[in-house]
Amino acid sequence: MTRPMEIKSGVSRRLYTLFVIAVAVMGVHKLESWWTFEWEVSPFFAFVASHMGSVEEGMFYAFIVWLFVGLGCAAGVMAGARIQQGLFAVYGLTFLEEFHHVIRTVEGGAYYPGVLSALVYIPLGVLYWRELIACVRNIPGGLGQRSAHQASNAAMWGHSGHRLAASENASTHSAY
Repeated sequence: MTRPMEIKSGVSRRLYTLFVIAVAVMGVHKLESWWTFEWEVSPFFAFVASHMGSVEEGMFYAFIVWLFVGLGCAAGVMAGARIQQGLFAVYGLTFLEEFHHVIRTVEGGAYYPGVLSALVYIPLGVLYWRELIACVRNIPGGLGQRSAHQASNAAMWGHSGHRLAASENASTHSAY
């Protein structure tokens, strides 16, 4: 029996699992967009098609770009923690981009191609970003990590910003 791949400290197992699920959902989303002819109503694909030979060619290249971003993130698991987190943040931008399906559905009052899978993908994105932010905060020396000096100041001042007396407990302290 083989052991699962060990993931370095920059990306938690939960974040990596969310990433794998997101890639699968995005694959379903791309199929939904293709089968429901999104390229016929999307201004993005109209723009891409104007620079390509056809709309289908534009769809193909858009899919390839998304695929390589996903593969880059998967390969980035073998890199250092900051590089991992940067790659996973780049992939996380796809969650933000998918809001347009919901917005166009609401604006038009009718089905917009890709909205069904986007309704699954967007909440997944919220979980993904929460976990990514937690990973950034927990990496030793990472961007969100408090220095020893900051941590001691936070303990001394409490969460309200008022200085605590030595005998006072933070849980009994009330803000004025």
